[in-house]
Amino acid sequence: MSRSFVVSIAQMLSGRIAAAVALTAVIASCGGGADPQAFAREANKACRDLKQDYDAIPEDRRLAEGVKAYERELKRLQELEPPADTRARYRQMLSYKEQGLNAWREFVRHAEKDEFEAAEPAGERSTRLLVRAAQIAGQLQLDDCDRALS
Repeated sequence: MSRSFVVSIAQMLSGRIAAAVALTAVIASCGGGADPQAFAREANKACRDLKQDYDAIPEDRRLAEGVKAYERELKRLQELEPPADTRARYRQMLSYKEQGLNAWREFVRHAEKDEFEAAEPAGERSTRLLVRAAQIAGQLQLDDCDRALS
């Protein structure tokens, strides 16, 4: 097999691969996105799993370990691809969840040092942000995510 034959086959294949990649990108950008029922099923499962994980944490370790459980849920939710028509609202929900998690981390950091005056506003901010995320989840029909962590 000559080198020029191999090069021409490689060029032809790379052209076809590039065309396939471009076509996939065009199709994906035309809307549609994820199947709404499959998306809701996966998002609700992530939220149910968080609730189970959180409830299983002994009360005396809930602050720090609860953060880890919430981080896992947020990561799972961030990996999901929402339907195109709800994408912006879903990303907003995730933003509130992430901000709430950051405030919760701050709350835990202060509470572990017995800095209760500093912890209180962080806890209130966390609650407010997580409630806002839960409200958006309800609007998106994510019933198991339609709550703040209690």
